[in-house]
Amino acid sequence: MIYELRTYTVKPGTLGDMIKAASTVSRDIRKDDYGKLEGYWSTEIGPLNQVLHMWSYNSFDERARLRAELAKNPRWTGEYVPLIRPLLVRQEVRLMNAVRPPVAPASTGNVYELRNYRAKAAGGLKQWLDAFTTVLPEREKYSKIVGLWTTEAGQPNEACHIWAYPSLNARAEARGKAMKIRPGRNFSGRVQDSSRRCIRPSCCRRRTRRCSECGGTVARMERSAIRGPAPGIPGLRFRFTRATGATTPPSNNSSRVSRARSAAAHGASPSRHAAA
Repeated sequence: MIYELRTYTVKPGTLGDMIKAASTVSRDIRKDDYGKLEGYWSTEIGPLNQVLHMWSYNSFDERARLRAELAKNPRWTGEYVPLIRPLLVRQEVRLMNAVRPPVAPASTGNVYELRNYRAKAAGGLKQWLDAFTTVLPEREKYSKIVGLWTTEAGQPNEACHIWAYPSLNARAEARGKAMKIRPGRNFSGRVQDSSRRCIRPSCCRRRTRRCSECGGTVARMERSAIRGPAPGIPGLRFRFTRATGATTPPSNNSSRVSRARSAAAHGASPSRHAAA
């Protein structure tokens, strides 16, 4: 099994458009027929205006074959690509092997942290992994790791790991306790460079259901984190938005007025149907 982490930087002000295109058009076309979607996030802290999505394949050969098939899909090239091309500033791809395959967190509503460590060449990554996996059971007393990978291509000698926290405050507390683990102090000698992002799951599929507050049909935005064995995708808690097909709050006043009128017509306050 190989994993592909794609990082797209978009123009300021277009992040919502990117997520909307990915959660509607892209998911409708791709489903899991061209690689399995493991997660889709947007950055909260760190490099901004970025989305990150992770895909898994059985092998490099399967990835090459499915990517080639996707490139021939007329809906992909005719509907999705034209939507996102004007938004993109930069694209990065990492091909990775799993040291710890992704595991869905036990709870939802989390904030996630992606940490990338570039180790020194000529054996530095193995030394870091040996030290890290030795203390990992102790580290997981403070927060659970979601997955751990090493890069095969894109960024050499790199380890990528994702952690789940109930909140940013919980992250700060866990990180403070983890720094007291004595072997952890030796990690810096093996690391040449590092970066980190706090990321939030972004919408990747939509379901409709009946709103318990006003009885109207609403769109429930399920936000992806790491997929678990169940069909549902754990992620952020959600509120309700009326089923207009939008995945992000409209950016203009006329749309907000329209939504407010729609909510009022159903006897509900617009704020009770605000997007998460």
